[in-house]
Amino acid sequence: MLRLQTYDPELGWIAEPREPENPDGLTWPPALDRRPKAWFFGDSFIAGGGNSIPALFEALRPEWQSLNYGVGGYGLDQIWLRYRRVSEHIPPGAPVLVGVLTYDLDRSALRFYAGFKPIFRRVNGS
Repeated sequence: MLRLQTYDPELGWIAEPREPENPDGLTWPPALDRRPKAWFFGDSFIAGGGNSIPALFEALRPEWQSLNYGVGGYGLDQIWLRYRRVSEHIPPGAPVLVGVLTYDLDRSALRFYAGFKPIFRRVNGS
């Protein structure tokens, strides 16, 4: 079950931190670990745990560090907004992997899933 840590007005919810001092569960700055980074975004299939896609990637390719930005219950809209928020920290040319399932599109149309969240609406053609 997704345990919610905090509500974010743009993203809706953010999962419980992986480390108490860092809501994204990352060691900042990422350069502390000198391995090249692979940036992962998505829902619970990305967020996972010890057997998440980023963890499996890092186990298969230990010369890379996986930065996991997956959050359980996220829709395509939230995945994109989270990527947009973090993208300024991603070096040019760094691999970005996005896990998308059909459920993620359905979740984009919901106002409530694991918590209340903003949704995109077309207003005046925008």
